[in-house]
Amino acid sequence: MNATNHAATEDLVSSPLERSGVPGMHPSQVRRELARRGWPPLPILAHDAPDREQPGAVARGAGKAVLVRGWQKDAAFDATPASEAALGAWERGYSHCPGTGIACGRVIGIDIDCLDAALAAEVRRLAEQEFGPTPFVRVGRAPKLLLVYQAAEPVPKRRFVAEVGDNALEILGEGSQFVSYGVHPVTCQHYEWTGPLSPLTGDPDDAPVISAAQIERFIDAVRGIMPLKQSGGWHGSDDSFNVVEFHTNRSAADTFFTRLNDKARANYDAWVPDLGLSRIRREPGGYAAVAEWRRSSTGRPLDQRNLNLSFDAKGITDWGDGPRHYSPLDVVMAALGLGVDSAVQWLGERVDPTWNDPPIILTSGARTMASTSSDLAPLAVDDGALVPAQPVAAVVEADDDGDDCEATFAPVASLEDLTHPPGLVGDIIDWCERTSERPARSAALGAALGFVSALAGRKFASPTDLRTNLYILTLAESGYGKDHARQAITRIADCVDNPDVRRLGTKDGLGDYLGPGRAMSATALRNLLIKKPSVLLQADEFHGTLNMMNERSSLARLLADDFLSLFSSASTSYAGAEYAGTPAVKLYAPNFSVHGLSTPSSFWLAAGSRSLTSGLLPRFILLNIDAPKPARREPEASIRDVPPDLVRRCAAIAQLGGNLHRDGTAPAPPPVVVPYTDAARAALEQFRAYVEEQEAVVNDRCRPFLHRAAEHAIKLALTVAVGVDCTRPRITGEVMEWACSLAWHSTCSFIAESAERIADNEREADYLRVFRLIKGAGPAGITEGVLRDRTRSIDSRRLADLLGSMVAAGRVRRDDVQTKKGKRPRLLFVR
Repeated sequence: MNATNHAATEDLVSSPLERSGVPGMHPSQVRRELARRGWPPLPILAHDAPDREQPGAVARGAGKAVLVRGWQKDAAFDATPASEAALGAWERGYSHCPGTGIACGRVIGIDIDCLDAALAAEVRRLAEQEFGPTPFVRVGRAPKLLLVYQAAEPVPKRRFVAEVGDNALEILGEGSQFVSYGVHPVTCQHYEWTGPLSPLTGDPDDAPVISAAQIERFIDAVRGIMPLKQSGGWHGSDDSFNVVEFHTNRSAADTFFTRLNDKARANYDAWVPDLGLSRIRREPGGYAAVAEWRRSSTGRPLDQRNLNLSFDAKGITDWGDGPRHYSPLDVVMAALGLGVDSAVQWLGERVDPTWNDPPIILTSGARTMASTSSDLAPLAVDDGALVPAQPVAAVVEADDDGDDCEATFAPVASLEDLTHPPGLVGDIIDWCERTSERPARSAALGAALGFVSALAGRKFASPTDLRTNLYILTLAESGYGKDHARQAITRIADCVDNPDVRRLGTKDGLGDYLGPGRAMSATALRNLLIKKPSVLLQADEFHGTLNMMNERSSLARLLADDFLSLFSSASTSYAGAEYAGTPAVKLYAPNFSVHGLSTPSSFWLAAGSRSLTSGLLPRFILLNIDAPKPARREPEASIRDVPPDLVRRCAAIAQLGGNLHRDGTAPAPPPVVVPYTDAARAALEQFRAYVEEQEAVVNDRCRPFLHRAAEHAIKLALTVAVGVDCTRPRITGEVMEWACSLAWHSTCSFIAESAERIADNEREADYLRVFRLIKGAGPAGITEGVLRDRTRSIDSRRLADLLGSMVAAGRVRRDDVQTKKGKRPRLLFVR
């Protein structure tokens, strides 16, 4: 995106009322009015959304991405507009998505993607000749335009590109969408409706109805003035193929991308001319062209720039930028503006039309194994059901400019966006934020959830008899302020002078629900649960506990076994082990919650593959905080002054059930079953269906995390619902959407982090260590000398082998950096 354009239009897009694309209207108002008129609206990512991987850069798909998982359900012929629950969820959780799209299916977009004004006008004339004029005409980047019609029958999405030039035509049918209101990512101006009506002034029924047969005749007519070839799809044994991004199956991914790049390097003639590069010229053994996707270092216009981009037997090099080396996939993505999926399809069908060995690299939101990266995907909301947010399967569709961001996973909500649950949990987070010198809501989320889960323990159950026992893990670097929330929870529990707490009739009041900082043995843990059958273990430096459980001693294994078993015993009973002279004591409905705190490096060093294979890690909800450390400020309130209302509401939950809840060896009374509303049930079923789809294609290492995703969502929803109203609790659509989103965020974080940090053998551990160093160096890269200095324990031959594997797989790029004259070039590795 042009930085100058952004600066020039900063005032235009500075407020939500302007960023919506409709001056004076908030995005939620735009969507509600569209839905009222019968248009199926969708939230669109901001045109200037930042890229989390590259500071200062704009995210891929900005201004066009739909970050709602499963939104294609709305892009169907028989779909209905978004429900009020979905519209409300978008308003709360999608502030980073101020634009509004319209899902196709019942409506069809004829996307005339031509920058030749005369050609665009002629294609429009042919459309109106076949279909009749439409009152709905949208312009984003003139002379390109979009004509909107009604569908007489289901019509699939199809895209055609001109055999000569950069023009294209797209039929936006089922499974696609177009931006109706917002800021165009190239012009940085509002989209305009230039016809008699717009979606805010007219209904879909005001558009002419067109059939599939008419569309075929129209495409044939366009071919008469602009020879077309269909774009997209993988030709071979399957009609189409979609590479799903995820790097869990590293060997399959390495092999696939290496083979594809090798085939492309061996046959430049098959694909380089199709890139449409400026002033491309045939050279002995290859081609030369202008690398038009980057600016000229000398400021020359395009027609005067040097042919610095070379394709030859040594590879692809941009001699005017470093030099910088590219893989064939790099060039396709840069030259055509495609995502990894589309680039693979485009290149694969040219270098080998019979290619039929695509990788199953996974779905769900980690990082791609190709040479560019894709952001992680937490969760989003779909028709009142929550699904991925930066995310579950957030599919970005092509729009009028042919910026084809095919199916990829992108975040729809950061962890910070998920720190506003309703009720008591959210209010505790608010208080932690007000009393902290470094306010970080994400650091308080786990503490608030853990404490309320302990207060509600043994008293409430979901319709499937799940309880509120939660295992939560907060990872953040030192100095982030994560211990402040732990101290705040202790302050609430220590308010024994509050009259509502005194009425609990116990020695420690709310303190009965807090345990020690660490359980050193299985016996100690069981004794704790006898006295406090519903308890929260706030464990700072949790990596120490994990280290202890991973020891080979039998006592360490007993503690690990208890952690595993207690997680699944909250609705029944747990007897544990019996020792000589110490009989087993049955614990009824033990509600054991854990909130562990650690730094990422310490935790993952302690985790190891045993924690993964034993099933311990998937039982945790991971809150992986990777945002910059908050700035220091003067707290708005003192942590010593606990709000009385907060204490009273905590005490109200604790008082339910009387003292029967405080004896772990006595059977617990029947819990209150908290019902789902219809919206909550629909949200949960949608989330379950999505997760099950992913389970069918992932490898064994990822599957345990997916198995627990729905369970985590239900427990989170139950905990928050009790905090909203402990006297008549119910799990609403809003609460379930939030819970599914957080559960998915955790699932994706665990899969991505464990793939990069947990090794099965010594070589893989070295591989991950080196890759993290390169990744941590950022865009500037890291030299081979520095790598050797920081990995002295790795043999030089192995280091060279590891770096070669990463380069071949496209995970890192190797550049030659010129030094002083006469000196050897330095090798620079960049992710």
